[in-house]
Amino acid sequence: MYDSLMLTFGALVITGLSVLLAAEGITWLYWVGGLSMYFFSYMISSVYALSISFVILALALAYAMKWITSFRKFLITVISAIVIWRVSILITDDSILFLPAAFIFKVFGLS
Repeated sequence: MYDSLMLTFGALVITGLSVLLAAEGITWLYWVGGLSMYFFSYMISSVYALSISFVILALALAYAMKWITSFRKFLITVISAIVIWRVSILITDDSILFLPAAFIFKVFGLS
């Protein structure tokens, strides 16, 4: 029980630190923050927490493509990610959204 609790909140701490450092200019850490937030949302089974990982991963992709050059493009990226998340939870089942995490946890014996 304590192992899964530590894994869950460890992912949340990694997300927070990664996003803070990414906001300071180390933009590749958005990938780390997005993936750790995805695993956190899987562990707590929340599609609302999944919205945060959608936003962080969208920022990671936009920074990797060097698309974000102004605050306006930053906001467009965030709003687009929220719209994509909303459409995805309306169209698909939660089990499909969390399928990659379930597979990884099963392979490594964490679930």
